[in-house]
Amino acid sequence: MSENIENEVKHKFGTQLSYSFGSFFDDFIMTAFSIRVYSFYETELFLPGVFVAVAVAIYGGWNMINDPLAGYISDKDFKFTRKRGKRFTWFLISSFPTAIIYLLIFMVPGNNQWLHFFWLLILICLYDTTFSFWNTNWMAVFPNKFRSQKERTRVASLQTLLSQIGLTLGMLIPPIFIREGVKITYVYAAMFVSLTVIVAILFMIPGMRKKDLSHATLPNVSESVVKIDKNYFQTVGIALKQKNARAYLIAYLGQTVMMSVMLASVPYLTRYLLGNEDLEIFISGAVLVGGLVSVPLWIFVGRKKGNRIGYMFGTGLTSLLLFVFFFLSTNTYAVIACAFLVGFTMGATWSLMYPTFSDVIDELVVKMGKRSEGILYGFRTFIGRFSIVIQAITFGVIHFYTNFNPYATHLTLVPEAKLGIRIHTAIIPALFYLFGFLAMWLRYDLTPEKTKQIKIQLAEMNL
Repeated sequence: MSENIENEVKHKFGTQLSYSFGSFFDDFIMTAFSIRVYSFYETELFLPGVFVAVAVAIYGGWNMINDPLAGYISDKDFKFTRKRGKRFTWFLISSFPTAIIYLLIFMVPGNNQWLHFFWLLILICLYDTTFSFWNTNWMAVFPNKFRSQKERTRVASLQTLLSQIGLTLGMLIPPIFIREGVKITYVYAAMFVSLTVIVAILFMIPGMRKKDLSHATLPNVSESVVKIDKNYFQTVGIALKQKNARAYLIAYLGQTVMMSVMLASVPYLTRYLLGNEDLEIFISGAVLVGGLVSVPLWIFVGRKKGNRIGYMFGTGLTSLLLFVFFFLSTNTYAVIACAFLVGFTMGATWSLMYPTFSDVIDELVVKMGKRSEGILYGFRTFIGRFSIVIQAITFGVIHFYTNFNPYATHLTLVPEAKLGIRIHTAIIPALFYLFGFLAMWLRYDLTPEKTKQIKIQLAEMNL
């Protein structure tokens, strides 16, 4: 039975590819968001960095409510979701507005700072709301639709490829449109991003269309199986009691903070340290090439040694490279070389992020006796989005205490401000990724043998 479970493949390649386009959607729009929003409002609209940080901090408070709420609502049964399935219905409702709201963030009216502040605050909260509903329901399909380790790793490899393409294009495409000091060019870039996301949504429809299995019941449940209410806090509370869930969420936070802070630092790095904004394209290309080259290696490691080992390699090596990068961040060739190596090691977490969390979900489903993926994915989404709050606070505090001046150039910016940019480009991301490495090393114990036993239990429980 174990071998059949591990090798079962139910879906055609087209369906797997269609579903995997969600990774492109996710990383493309979130990369474009995390890199551009802070720098646009601070260095183009000249809204004080503290104002931007406050707006994003308030957004973070809303995020704490919105992401769990998205998961809770998505798990409920409504009449309007029965025809097409609740995951697919919420996917349609939330995905297209996400693309449109992203564009509106950059279509800022007037010249008043308070207007700009509230425009930013309201729109990023709306953006987070629709994105959370989309992301929660897309990700909740994965462990339910793709049951075997073989199929999960196949889909994960497609997700990794599309994720890396989305990540890199999110870095590479906007600079093609953007011209320093010309605000309308940011609108052009945002328009291209929104249209590209809409195309990705259309590609995703076949992979999301089939009704999910979230209504599956457990007819022969033992009285010893944990009974839980659909209440969000009860479900998350049970999840957080599991050490593997806690370890994964710490590692995932480290990963998202590393991505958010490091990538958002690139415009500051090229503009104020290297003095050449065109270098963003070369840095993005180096990350993409490094990631693509590494995918077969990390997929092999995940299959042969387990997702835990691959995750540890990715987080540990990337954090080490970022510490090295701190000392080399003023040399163009060294920056590009480090970008390639960072992409190579980050390929491990990109490749194994989804199958690793699916392992965690499977363990929780066995313990709870039912599937509540929406709530758990909603909480994971909250963790990921919270990295943007950490990014804004990091930039706001560092820029304030190092006397960063957005009107300056790489020749006139004071040395302490340049040091601050180097810190939030390398040191802060390295520390968070290091925390992720320690969590997976010291606490996570879902070995290949243990995940096989869990899959057997799921099959026996008809889940």
